[in-house]
Amino acid sequence: MKICWDNLEKLKYSRKINKWYRVYPKGGYEYYKYIDNCGYCNNPFLGSEKKKSKFCSNECFSKNPRGKEYRKKLSIIASKRIGKLNSNYQNNWTETQKKAASVRLKGNGLGDKRPDHSLKMLGSKNPNWQGGISFEPYCEIWKDSEYKITIKERDNYECKNSLCNGNSNKLCIHHIDYNKKNCHPKNLITICFSCNARANFNRKFWEMFYKKIKGE
Repeated sequence: MKICWDNLEKLKYSRKINKWYRVYPKGGYEYYKYIDNCGYCNNPFLGSEKKKSKFCSNECFSKNPRGKEYRKKLSIIASKRIGKLNSNYQNNWTETQKKAASVRLKGNGLGDKRPDHSLKMLGSKNPNWQGGISFEPYCEIWKDSEYKITIKERDNYECKNSLCNGNSNKLCIHHIDYNKKNCHPKNLITICFSCNARANFNRKFWEMFYKKIKGE
């Protein structure tokens, strides 16, 4: 069986939902489904449900008539943008435009204003500000190492994230609602260091995801 884009190494299979899936580094995932035949070679393959894949690989897409027509359109468009025909050709730029482009390349457009920009993004001025909760202490029972061991024993000393990519063998205890003071066993789950790092992004998704796991 062929895999769309030859991504077999990046795909994983879930027995719970009986589907193949791919996990993204910043959180979230994409499901793949079994497709009976490729639009060119007629071989079965796994294609993205979201992208509605019709071809098993880029090679098959390029060989089919639709792919050839698409490449012709691109070549015609590209031929109209070569050299001086391109609106971004530097000879057509004014001195002001050239200086602006130079500034963008030397510091993403911030230039000497970068320190001021950093100060404007500190503390409560940052859109990701959570009220300083990262500086708050954990609950008292969190200091008890035996309590953490009981949580890991309950979870069979394994990462409970069904979408774990297996990058880390070290385990830690994660607060599902991200509240350090809520150390109730129902709010704690055992995951690996890699999954814990991923949980710092897209928090709403991971909170709902782990709550569903605990509800099972």
